[in-house]
Amino acid sequence: MVDLGEGFVADGSRVKALVVALVQSEGFRTVAAPAELACSEDQEGETRACSNNCGSGEERCQDGAWVGCSAIAPEAESCNGEDDDCDGEIDENVVQACTAEGAPGLSRCRGGGFGACETGPPPDERCNGEDDDGDGRIDEDLAVGLEVVSFARLRSDGHGDCDAASNPDSPACRAATHRLCGGLGCYVTGIGVVATDDIGERATLACLQDSEAVLVDSRFSTLATYHDGCTTSSRQGGPCNAAMNRMCAAMGLGTGFGPVENSGDNALVVCTTGATGLSTTYTALSALQPACDGNTARLGGLCNTAFHQLCRTQGAATGHGPLENSGDVAYAGCLGQLETADSGSGE
Repeated sequence: MVDLGEGFVADGSRVKALVVALVQSEGFRTVAAPAELACSEDQEGETRACSNNCGSGEERCQDGAWVGCSAIAPEAESCNGEDDDCDGEIDENVVQACTAEGAPGLSRCRGGGFGACETGPPPDERCNGEDDDGDGRIDEDLAVGLEVVSFARLRSDGHGDCDAASNPDSPACRAATHRLCGGLGCYVTGIGVVATDDIGERATLACLQDSEAVLVDSRFSTLATYHDGCTTSSRQGGPCNAAMNRMCAAMGLGTGFGPVENSGDNALVVCTTGATGLSTTYTALSALQPACDGNTARLGGLCNTAFHQLCRTQGAATGHGPLENSGDVAYAGCLGQLETADSGSGE
């Protein structure tokens, strides 16, 4: 830079001449290697260990920089049953265009080969130990999973007293949902039944991972301090909904649902930590389920379905309520962003 300064003065302090000299200088035309890749003249020709996601090797000091690492370089993932990009997943997100019955679609790579041509949207991931959506991952993104099961399975795998056709909101059906979701392996509990198909005798359950729910061992005597209508002689309904919701909120754990298990004075409550509160009206709910109008019904099976449908119109996966209700006003807790997954016939 001294030479540039002297030349600037010698050339009559003309800026144009200085710029020309600057861009022609050695420092401007060359770029130093990053500090971690630079080496000294004394190291010229020496080697050192190097590594990347795929393994380790050696690199050589050449012209002031470490170059030529011999470790196998990550490659773009291809459909070969191998982890080409060394990210721990195999054949993930590898697809090819195809046509089925004249309709364009995609064929997804699974196990080193392309599967059947899919012309619709990819299937949703289910809690079944399989890669349902073909993205190379198993049972992922199921923080809130909607599982559709038969009424028979609710009784056999959940609680024998659950009559989802007549009273899907009963303590027995809440216990059945909790037990069945917990038994799937991906979740710790569930809320529901959030919707029923009486004709097909199938129930929709909202199953929750521990990122969305905290199980709290409580007592009805404790819940009564939050709402005096929630007692051992009245274990379900609006007062208990409100008591559990208020208890979870007071603990900083979002909204509440339950009891998912109860015996004597004991009550197991699900605090839905990932829920978003939503204020609505029975007028709005009756547009989704006419009987849930605040007069014919304020809670129960049809209202469960109404709250579920209402939250879905807001972009959530599901919802439960009423957390609180007074007059035409009702409050819901909306959860998740996932689509429905069918866990099987439940036979």
